Amino acid sequence: MFLAAPNLYQVSAFDALRLGHYDGSFEVRNLTRHGDFGLGTFNGLAGEMIVLGGKVYQVSGFGDAKIPDKEVKTPFAFVTAFKPTTTIRVTKPLTPAGLQALVDKNMPDGIVAIRITGEFQGLQARSFAAQPKPYLPFAKIMDRQSLFPYGQIRGDFVGFRMPKSVSEHYLNVPGYHFHFVSANRKQGGHVLGYGSIQSGTIQLMRVSKIVRR
Repeated sequence: MFLAAPNLYQVSAFDALRLGHYDGSFEVRNLTRHGDFGLGTFNGLAGEMIVLGGKVYQVSGFGDAKIPDKEVKTPFAFVTAFKPTTTIRVTKPLTPAGLQALVDKNMPDGIVAIRITGEFQGLQARSFAAQPKPYLPFAKIMDRQSLFPYGQIRGDFVGFRMPKSVSEHYLNVPGYHFHFVSANRKQGGHVLGYGSIQSGTIQLMRVSKIVRR
């Protein structure tokens, strides 16, 4: 029997975040009612969000990860019910270009939810501390990001491949977008780059469509 792909539940749109609207409008405790896997940020842009296995992690401007208070709000986040339909084992180093080719081969179009569990080489991530008011547009605060050269580390990438169509009205950002949380769940951030996936598993799931809150 054919089962329809899950939707992606999204709070706000990237356009609002891009313009500097960082005040949260939706409590984190309500976010996981709509999905157990996803990305986002927190009120005031206070860190990177990773939703994995139904748990929400907040990576601060110092790179440390914690489970935030349930009353904390998010200005932008998106989650789905993650039930992977394709699993691929990584047995030799896989570059970012190789990963993208592999995902595109298995799921050539549409939105794809991607979980990668394994060992990463040359990983660099970032996060932000809470921004002071008056807020500046996202493009003007890039010099405030904190960079974390994790190098070789084990953990999980939580991410999505978005098609070009999501760029209409800046709904989301096209391309590949990953956040990272370490295997001990104590470090993480938005993935800026990595040399390779050394070993591990890649799980893929097609997403039907974005449903805006």
